[in-house]
Amino acid sequence: MSAVLRLDRIVRICRAPLVLAAFYENALGFTCSGGRALMEPALAALLGVPHARGEVVNLRLGDQALDLLRIEPAGRAYPANVPGPDALFQHIAIEVSAFSRNLARLTSQSGWTPISNGGPQTLPPASGGVTAFKFRDPEGHPLELITPAPSEAQAAGSGISHSAICVEATLRSIAFYEQLGLARTGGSVNTGPEQDRLDGIHGAHVAVTALGAPDHPTPHLELLCYGEQFVRPQSRSQPNDIAADWLVFTVGNDTQLRQLLQQLRVNSEPVRFADGSLRSLLRDPDGHWLCLESAA
Repeated sequence: MSAVLRLDRIVRICRAPLVLAAFYENALGFTCSGGRALMEPALAALLGVPHARGEVVNLRLGDQALDLLRIEPAGRAYPANVPGPDALFQHIAIEVSAFSRNLARLTSQSGWTPISNGGPQTLPPASGGVTAFKFRDPEGHPLELITPAPSEAQAAGSGISHSAICVEATLRSIAFYEQLGLARTGGSVNTGPEQDRLDGIHGAHVAVTALGAPDHPTPHLELLCYGEQFVRPQSRSQPNDIAADWLVFTVGNDTQLRQLLQQLRVNSEPVRFADGSLRSLLRDPDGHWLCLESAA
């Protein structure tokens, strides 16, 4: 079976990548590893947006990569106050070993807004025992600072732990991502006042399922299922909307990519980029965006 090799990077759509990159560098410790204009027709073909062009800034944190991508014509701004149980919600979790120091670094910067109520929250052991704090960057994208329970803490530096997406039905989403070759690596059911404060909502009850590529488990994907609290937005995001994070999964070669698209019943033809890579943009069952990419 053709399967993805890893979650290679996350693409975060934004209005001003250079300005947002400065926030990620100053507040979160990312480093810029490059940037360029995207003028080739392949971008428009991938997006299905005529004459689309872009500008991308490449960031790294530890061994993980984040691309900040501006697309013209621009899509919709990030809606205000999208809650965790909303299908549109997708956050990036940054694991840190020195939580207080990293929180102080964040709070020294301006432009961000909290999601969590009452500051960082330490979840009970049944919910993983992590300490976490959720917030939004200056353009509205959700983020989370997280540190493991003391019994699991390591001396490693910061890195992107995972991207978490809100889903309506856990089993349906697991079945979809298993077709990509991801496997369940853990999970918990989180509830109680600490989870309420972390999510900034009342009565949170969330089933968390971690999925990872067998040979490259970090960063991984987390499914967040809030059950009856699930909110279905009036309209799904478009690939150039500010809320449209893309999860970029790499596949070994062109043939394997085409086989995987056939298995997923994706009828659109993948697009060849100037760097030699072949890419296809598609949605998961809840509308979150994935980009499948063969090695260049």
